[in-house]
Amino acid sequence: MKKAIFYFSGVGNSKAVAKEIASQLSFDLCKSIRDAASEDFEDLTTLGLVFPVYYFAPPTAIMQFIETFLKPAQIELTYLFTILTNGGMSSFAPSITEMLLQQAGYLSSYCETVKMVDTYTPLSKVPEKDKRKRIEQDAYESVKTIIKEVGEESIKVRTRWPLSNTALYVYRSIAHWRYTYDRKFIVDDTCTECGICVRSCPVNNIELHEGKIRYLHHCEQCFACYHKCPVHAIRLKRKPLQGYTYYQGPDFTARNETI
Repeated sequence: MKKAIFYFSGVGNSKAVAKEIASQLSFDLCKSIRDAASEDFEDLTTLGLVFPVYYFAPPTAIMQFIETFLKPAQIELTYLFTILTNGGMSSFAPSITEMLLQQAGYLSSYCETVKMVDTYTPLSKVPEKDKRKRIEQDAYESVKTIIKEVGEESIKVRTRWPLSNTALYVYRSIAHWRYTYDRKFIVDDTCTECGICVRSCPVNNIELHEGKIRYLHHCEQCFACYHKCPVHAIRLKRKPLQGYTYYQGPDFTARNETI
């Protein structure tokens, strides 16, 4: 019997949630879906998927993970759970995920959402420190409840929203439209070629080429590169209305002392 969590995370919200669950419940494996190809799914009985909500749906990479790895493997799971982090609302994302899993031959036993700091800078200003701490504390309390329920293998199936089939059709139709949105980023002369953006990208969309950062146009718009650049060399061609703000991600390891 083997228990694993695979996560998709940009700035770090979903990674923090995944790591906390895996640590507290002694999971055998907790990895980014970027590294899924190197893993053997044999003897896997419990599987968790943790990822953010982008727009109204899961990241395209989650659909690809389900269809590329889970569907062909047809793992005989005894417990499958999904945790969705979001800065605003989860919208159709839980319903779309559940249908993607069903089409791949799986039924989710548990689904929950966690509200965290919104990091999509074009639409939302990163809150000030005090508000961030409150959001992160509430998120940690939600994660503690999730840990208890997942540890007990509780069943929690969310009601499928009306028009979910239509939402899934639209999602499949436009899932790749944001790939070329990395053209909205510019890298100024303050770039030190440290490579943090390259290592931080969850879909390997950035490379250092002849001393310059180059985007490869399969972007998920997670904004990891933007937020994690230590000198803020990565900016947007059109300045956000609320100005440039940044977020380094939550620290669940410190528990209530700093959250």
